[in-house]
Amino acid sequence: MVKIGRTERQPETRSKELHTTGVPQPFKLEYFVFVEDCHAAEYQIHSLLEKKGLRTSKNREFFDMEVNEAIEIIKFVENTRNNSKPDFRCELDLQILASTISIPLGYEPIERDDAERLSERLAQIARRGYPNGMKRCAEIFEVNSPSALLFRNYWREFLELSRAKAIHYPLASGGKELRYVVGQDAAEYIARLHSKGWLQEEDFSFISDFLISGDQFQYEGYIQQISRYNLPILIKKRAEEV
Repeated sequence: MVKIGRTERQPETRSKELHTTGVPQPFKLEYFVFVEDCHAAEYQIHSLLEKKGLRTSKNREFFDMEVNEAIEIIKFVENTRNNSKPDFRCELDLQILASTISIPLGYEPIERDDAERLSERLAQIARRGYPNGMKRCAEIFEVNSPSALLFRNYWREFLELSRAKAIHYPLASGGKELRYVVGQDAAEYIARLHSKGWLQEEDFSFISDFLISGDQFQYEGYIQQISRYNLPILIKKRAEEV
């Protein structure tokens, strides 16, 4: 049984304080790490372990697991804050971490400073291999705190991350379908920009370059999806020309 908790003081001091009359043996300090936000880190680690069914009792900091496994989980959560390459094998765990960031649903307004802070925290997790997290960042600046520039930046990053995920999988093992969806998401980018009145020529140029650097499955997904939108004739024609 492992206890995982936070302290804003020296870990050794906190460990000794926990040795009370209700505890038969002193706690052995196995590992500690300095983090930027210990409250957020603890919440994310506990949420992930609870989802895995390792928590011994709700609202308690004890987990039924090996020490080395606990250390790996802590490192995994903390590493979401760096610029490591995405690992799409961890997507489900990253989805759980993303769910710990409280972002209002629907069209509830968010102040710009708060929106930027929340989106960047979410983007840190998404960049490790959770494309839909990046899509959610874009949506914040589409509906909660409108910004054409930030919407563009995050949606484009979402497309690039989604393509990296699609390439990660062989064509015969889901990769073909994923690449097709990437093309559909590229078409959705055009449609969403148009609906907000943000669509510019540079957006067509970006999508054109994006599709050219991809493959036929992405292009097919794009063409089929763009034809489904009720866009003005000139815009649809321009979109189909990319």
